[in-house]
Amino acid sequence: MNAEKRLEEWKAEEEDRRMEKMAEEFIKKKAKKGKKGVGDGEAEKYVAKYREDSAKCAAVVEEAVREVLGNGNGFRKRKGKGKGKGVVEGAEAKKLKIW
Repeated sequence: MNAEKRLEEWKAEEEDRRMEKMAEEFIKKKAKKGKKGVGDGEAEKYVAKYREDSAKCAAVVEEAVREVLGNGNGFRKRKGKGKGKGVVEGAEAKKLKIW
């Protein structure tokens, strides 16, 4: 008898539980939506600053590469036989390749 009463009460409160669950989900969705908008202005400011800085760095690197390649007296090895600064032989050549 007691269990039957509890079951009837539980069934009667089923609609209330369903409504509470829907309300909690709605609140969670609103909280997530609210969080996305907070701080977007500041984030955009930092993103713009980052893009500006990275563009400057890329320009400096490109200029340096063009300078080195354009001069014609870059870092080239000397061709030919003999022991000079540009010629590396044997085990030294392997060390140079590794590092």
